[in-house]
This record gives sequence, C-alpha cells and structure tokens, in this order.
Amino acid sequence: MKCMPRIIPRSEVDLGITQRDQFNTDEFSIQETLVREPHQNSLDGKSIALVGPVTTRIRLVQPSAKNSAYWSSLLAPLQPHLEGSRIDLTNLNLAMPHILLIEDFGTTGLLGSFDAKDNLNFSDFWRRFGLSHKKGGAGGRWGLGKLVFTSASAIGTLFGLTVRDNDPSGERLLMGQAILNKHRIDDIDYAPHIFFAVPAADGFQLPERDATNIEAFIAASGISRINEPGLSIAVICAREGLEPHKLLPHVITNYFFPILTNRLIVEIDNKIVDKDTFQSLATTYGGPTLADGHLIKFIRRVDAVRQSSPMFSLAEGWVKDGLTATTSLAQLADLRSVYTTEGLVFVRAPLILQRKSGVTETTYVDAFIQKTPSHIKGQALFVRGS
Repeated sequence: MKCMPRIIPRSEVDLGITQRDQFNTDEFSIQETLVREPHQNSLDGKSIALVGPVTTRIRLVQPSAKNSAYWSSLLAPLQPHLEGSRIDLTNLNLAMPHILLIEDFGTTGLLGSFDAKDNLNFSDFWRRFGLSHKKGGAGGRWGLGKLVFTSASAIGTLFGLTVRDNDPSGERLLMGQAILNKHRIDDIDYAPHIFFAVPAADGFQLPERDATNIEAFIAASGISRINEPGLSIAVICAREGLEPHKLLPHVITNYFFPILTNRLIVEIDNKIVDKDTFQSLATTYGGPTLADGHLIKFIRRVDAVRQSSPMFSLAEGWVKDGLTATTSLAQLADLRSVYTTEGLVFVRAPLILQRKSGVTETTYVDAFIQKTPSHIKGQALFVRGS
C-alpha cells in the first residue's frame, strides 16, 4: 500500500472541497456529526445474519514510539501534499499520530467490487463524492457522510479496514484516503483526493489484501477487528476535542431510541452503552431531555408493546375523509379514556403510497401517545427505519 496522488490534466475543471463546513456548524458540532454519520450508516448496514444489536466501538489511540517508523514511512509521501494544501503542520508529528477509531460489528461491511466501479457501497465510500446508491428509506448516506472523518482529521486522512458478510473467506480489505484541497507542487496540479492503496497496472487504486501488511497496519493503528464483518475507520491525527468522553453525550442524546430498543450497543470511553446501562449514563450525559427518566420510561413502554396488535386501526379512508368521519364516538371515547389515565395509546394509521413508476404500496404509520405528568413538558418523536 502506497500513497497515490493524482495529477489533474490541464484541460480539467478545477474543483474545491467546500462541503466540510456542514459537519461543524452552530447547529451541529463536529463531535455530534462524528457520532451521527457513522452510526446511522452502521444501523442501515446491519447484516441480515445478525441476531441482536449492531455494536460500535470508539477509542482514541495515543501515539507510540514503537510505531513511529511505520507511520513515518507510510505518511511521509503525503507531507508535500499537505504543505501544498496549506495545512499547518507546526504542531503535528506524522510519525506520532493520535488515531481515533470508529468500528462497527454485525454489519455487512463495504459490499461490492473492489477492483472496478459498481453501484454498491465499496465504490460509494471510496470512489464517489456527493453521490451514493443507498435507497431512499435509509437514514444515512456515504456520499458526503464520509467527509466527517476527514474533517475530524488535522491532515484530512482516514483509513478503512472492511470485512464483508457475503465473503465466506473473511478476507480483509484495507485502503486509505486523504481529502485535501486542490493544490500545486512544482507547477503540477494535484486532485484533492489522494489514495493509500495498491496500484493496478492501469493505475486504478486497489485495496491492500496482503495479510502481513494488514497485520502491520492493525498493530500500528490499534484496530480491534480480527475477521468479523463490518468496517473499521481510523482517523489519523485526530483533532483536539474529539476524545471519546466528549463524544459520549452525543451518543446518548442522538441514539437513545435504537439503544433502548436493543438495536445498538456502543462501547466508548471504557463504558458500554446498552439498554441496561442507558438509564444510569443518561443521568449524567443525557441533558434535560433524558436525565429525568420520563422519556426513557416511555420508550421502554413503547418497545414492550410495539410488536403486538394496535388498540385501534384507522379506516383506510381517514386521509381523505378525516378522523371524525371514519372513527366512531365510542372508539374515540375509549382512546381518550386510556390517554387521560396516562395509559399508552397505540393507534395504526394505514397509508397508500404511489411510486413514481405508478405502482402503489400499502403501508402504515404507528402512533404511540401518552399523557405527560403536569410538571413534564410534552414532546414528539419521529422514528424512521425502526
């Protein structure tokens, strides 16, 4: 695996990487987006063979002198491109990088061809920018989402090690990428995307597959994956402020629903965040929305009943004719009785959706409604992909 910069032909249009700013805004900090983007993709990418929750691990690996020769050899060819991109290296030692690891287990890994472009997510992750082929029902997209990793790196560099769940051999595939600025060195223009890969005869970037080389990278980076399906991301030279204990509150406040409903377990900052530990962690890290426990209790109650039949299903014509025309007074009275006594109302609303092709599909939305105590402010939750 070697550093593979790409020269821009002088006939090519210059392009800049301008989308980084969306991952660190007044509304969403880099800490929050660094939690949101990979976890949504991990949940979307759950393997159908997995029984139980997806697991993620977040860890910061400190620099080690024993690995300095490895990192110096691997990253030294990148240095002139970093300088050409006007990245300040004053306080950075490329031989001693801090590495932020974000790994998922129980997912499909990056599927698709690794030696050609196709419409699957190996190509989406490594070979596309601003595009992906994830279906509309999925909650996250690698098209721009992967930019959060290079935004979290002081040198714009990440490596990814994946094992695919449809590969019975469990082969590991390793690649890296730096996303910099368009830059010039010795009157030669270089593209923003620089690969760390194995060059094919035609210059196409191929993943590292040699077991010895992969083991050397694992030893230097601290990746914990052996041959389990999923994806391990190593953010090289992680920026200050991305320590796991600073990311933990964003895990609690952004992913409480899949954690409490046993779809996700997060191992972070020497803590395991799962449905059993969540309540105690939320007391410290959950903020005003979760710390008092009322929302947690509601979600646990919803989870206990959501696989059962609803108390009431609206008539198919409710969208057109309205609730009062399709629901009897007796039915409404029953629902109000449950609600006023702070019981959980479970109502199903059927919907007919028409695709652009003209094909119609029958589906539904489930609503769970409970009256809050007088001293608790009410709120609405909209859960997708559950």
